[in-house]
Amino acid sequence: MPAAPAFQLTTPKQGRAYFHPVRMKILGFLTREALTISQTAERLHVHPANITHHFRILERARLVRLVEKRDIGRVVEKYYAAVAREFEIVPPTGTVDDVNRKILTFLRDDIHANIAHLRGDDSEQLNGWIMRARIDAKTYRKFEKRLRDLLDEFDAARCETGKSYALNVSLYPHQVDYGPMVRYKINKKERLRVVK
Repeated sequence: MPAAPAFQLTTPKQGRAYFHPVRMKILGFLTREALTISQTAERLHVHPANITHHFRILERARLVRLVEKRDIGRVVEKYYAAVAREFEIVPPTGTVDDVNRKILTFLRDDIHANIAHLRGDDSEQLNGWIMRARIDAKTYRKFEKRLRDLLDEFDAARCETGKSYALNVSLYPHQVDYGPMVRYKINKKERLRVVK
């Protein structure tokens, strides 16, 4: 049975199962193809015993499912697949603690992990912007939709021969005081510029 396009995380158990770096990597593999625990461990460069409990947690939370068993003699290979290609975090109020904190932590960790892989010669394509504005709830919802549309457009533009890029989009309450800064812009031509 093919995976659904999207699955909504609505329970505390699903939230706890999803928000773990190893389990997120496992789900990333299992959204593309059905794999055994051993095959997944090989892709993660770990021993299968190190991820067996992660599979149990994902299966109990119904984020992965057993899709096939193959009898190969002494053992039965079990193939797992993610229940969807994409996971949406839509918890009812109060069911998962600190969702906002977890989302921003995930974004931070992803950026931090990729910093270590950047070349020191600045030859890679990279742009970054931080902009701050006071807006009302209606305007927030409008920008939220436009950003979602942009992400969908980015996802639809993928091609197998291209280089892997991440489009990291977040719209969040901004509490850090950088002084009179309005916009923080980083790109190759202008380097680092603060626009007031």
